[in-house]
Amino acid sequence: MQDLKVLPQPHQKMMEDHFTRLADELLYMRGLCNTREEWLGRREKVRSALIQALGGFPEERCPLNAEITGRLERDGYIIEKLLYQSRPNFYVTAAVYVPADARLPAPAILCPHGHWQDGRYNPEVESRMIGLARRGYVALSLDKVGYNEREPEGPHRSRNLFLVGMSVQGIQAWDNMRAIDYLCTRDDVDPERIGCTGASGGGNQTMYVSSLDERIKASVPVCSVEMAECYMHKAFCTCETVPNLLQFADLVDICGLIAPRALLLIHGILDNGFRIDSARKTLRRLQEIYGFYDPAKLSSFATYSGHGYNKEMREAVYAWFDRWLMGKQPPYQGEGTITPEDDPATTLKVCEDGLPEPCESMISIYKRISSELPPRAEVSSESEWKVEKQRLHNAVVECLGGWPERSPLNAHVLGVEDAFLGEVLS
Repeated sequence: MQDLKVLPQPHQKMMEDHFTRLADELLYMRGLCNTREEWLGRREKVRSALIQALGGFPEERCPLNAEITGRLERDGYIIEKLLYQSRPNFYVTAAVYVPADARLPAPAILCPHGHWQDGRYNPEVESRMIGLARRGYVALSLDKVGYNEREPEGPHRSRNLFLVGMSVQGIQAWDNMRAIDYLCTRDDVDPERIGCTGASGGGNQTMYVSSLDERIKASVPVCSVEMAECYMHKAFCTCETVPNLLQFADLVDICGLIAPRALLLIHGILDNGFRIDSARKTLRRLQEIYGFYDPAKLSSFATYSGHGYNKEMREAVYAWFDRWLMGKQPPYQGEGTITPEDDPATTLKVCEDGLPEPCESMISIYKRISSELPPRAEVSSESEWKVEKQRLHNAVVECLGGWPERSPLNAHVLGVEDAFLGEVLS
């Protein structure tokens, strides 16, 4: 078989390089907006296309049926265990960290978590929540779908939803929007001062929900924002897949939807997952958009660290929120000593007996939507089959992304091997 190889060595990155080139070409074709009017025209198209790509959102907001199932008294803050439904019988478990002594109503921070195995129970996530509460913020951290108490709702990396035009990121975005709905019902929250921050997958959630929900006045995605072309070179979660994204936007455009609201991008210089060079490229393009509004509302911060949400990053986040949500001026107070829960999976559990029944899941949502799709037309003649055959052909081509124009093959012989007929037949 060695004699029959065409290339002297494998070209393992051929497809990655191909799609990276296509991503760059699409970005180049759209170009940069030179005026605020040009950006406003693109902005509406990007926002509309993004909602469609995420799978859309329910036409009506169902009752939250929010319930506090328990309270924990801690040093300087209180933890409330929260249960609400973002869709009918689709339950979200969360924790609300409330300052024990603060001027009310207080600003609130939504904190979606990333792909830590223990989700919102992770010490880095909980440290952020405690730090925010002690500074006077009401902070809400929710289990993302498929994590911790929400495991019965289906595996987080489910691909079924793509088959019916939905997405895991769309599910998460709606969960987060409904979390903001809940925060706005609280007497101790000022609905005009809401922020959002998360790291990695939580940073992506922060980016998407902040781009679509203008109630978020200050946003800090951590270790997440980069150029979309970088996704061609790494493994990433289903929840970070937005179908057809590059056909209408890059992540610069998505972050641009947040303008003119306050946006801070934080990265680790040593982060091998979300690279600093790509982050800086994104920032440079975003500066063009924020230049149409208030350049001071956009900033960046990098630490000499890897992927995560460490203390230095958290303190930069606190300062950003203190500036834009509390109106404070520097110098800003540090974090101080943080002591997360010893056994958070036990103490922070919302539903001791599991999620209420009946309980929807991503699988049940997929099954319901697929069952409501119109039935295929019956074929009873050769002429009808020809029509149906062409329809199926067109549908498959569309699903595959269509075909490019046939370019020259540029075929040429790299070598010739002699062989006996018997050897070939064997």
